[in-house]
Amino acid sequence: MSKLRRYLCYSVCLLLLFFIQHNLLTAGNVMSTSPNLLLIFACAVGFLRGEKEGLVWGLLCGLLKDLVISNTIGYYMFIYMVLGYGCGRFQAFVNSEFLSFPLLFCGAGDLLFQLYIFFFNFALRNRTDLLFYLEHIMMPEIVYTIVCAIFLYQLLRKGNEWLEDRERKQAKRFV
Repeated sequence: MSKLRRYLCYSVCLLLLFFIQHNLLTAGNVMSTSPNLLLIFACAVGFLRGEKEGLVWGLLCGLLKDLVISNTIGYYMFIYMVLGYGCGRFQAFVNSEFLSFPLLFCGAGDLLFQLYIFFFNFALRNRTDLLFYLEHIMMPEIVYTIVCAIFLYQLLRKGNEWLEDRERKQAKRFV
């Protein structure tokens, strides 16, 4: 029951963040960019729950984005899986209460995400003006993602603590 509650809460959060990212934030975007909320979610789950759950929820983030936005399955799924798994590898070394490492990894993850997009969408078609892409698209999105990660990571961390509390109380009840 407790795992089902966690999966249900994470699924609702994933769908809500997807809706916010692709409907609300694109309508009122700042500097013609929007934050990558699904990346923040995949990285946060990796930091809070470990590499397996980071990989699974990264896969689900990418699959949802592939099914709705992309023409191919696996394009976004791969990068979100790698980022969720990579952040999960550092769960044992990083205290989840400190905000600096998750923000650093969200920023680095967004940079990797943008380089992945640049390489497969532009560089392979001989559009290689990386400095223009870096200045006008990458940096504004990275900054915007980090600013949103400050608030969203705290919210996800509090939700994770609440779910863990509920799981502990339920485990005590049955012992």
